[in-house]
Amino acid sequence: SMQMITPTLSGMRHAAQKSPTFSTRRSETGRQRMARDLTKAYDLLREFEQGPKGGPALVAYQCPAGIGTIGYGHTEGVQPGDTCDLVQAKAWLRHDVTTAVRAVNQHVTVPLNQQQFDSLCSLVENIGVGNFEESTLLHHLNDHHYEAAASEFLRWDHQHGTVLPGLRDRRKAERDHFLS
Repeated sequence: SMQMITPTLSGMRHAAQKSPTFSTRRSETGRQRMARDLTKAYDLLREFEQGPKGGPALVAYQCPAGIGTIGYGHTEGVQPGDTCDLVQAKAWLRHDVTTAVRAVNQHVTVPLNQQQFDSLCSLVENIGVGNFEESTLLHHLNDHHYEAAASEFLRWDHQHGTVLPGLRDRRKAERDHFLS
């Protein structure tokens, strides 16, 4: 059976609440730089990370990339036959967003507006931290080339050499939000 993941960040709100979730960005010295409202990041993820029947997948399935997936695109430790309820799906989503937020905060060295931050969190949640760390998108962004970085979203629409229409739509939405 699947291991339960409990988010460990203090201040995280229960997933069922309607109020936005906030993330605090800290500078290299540990001082708070700004709070981020993650509502739109969650909206992007819930829109694109749906199971085969729409909404969260309460039974594990293989995504088009052949990866075991459950909830809102959660892949860590997923085995065939795993199940979850809506509360667990939302907890995994918080966990996955927390991982993406940490990666964006750690690796992006230039100022971001809220839309850019949301789009990057959605991208990182999908492609993984390692791919983000090595991406041309991050390189362009940290060189202050925001337009070039935005165009790189569209390069992440393939799986095993094939363009996936769902990924293409997601990357366009992320890019458009990044540029808005």
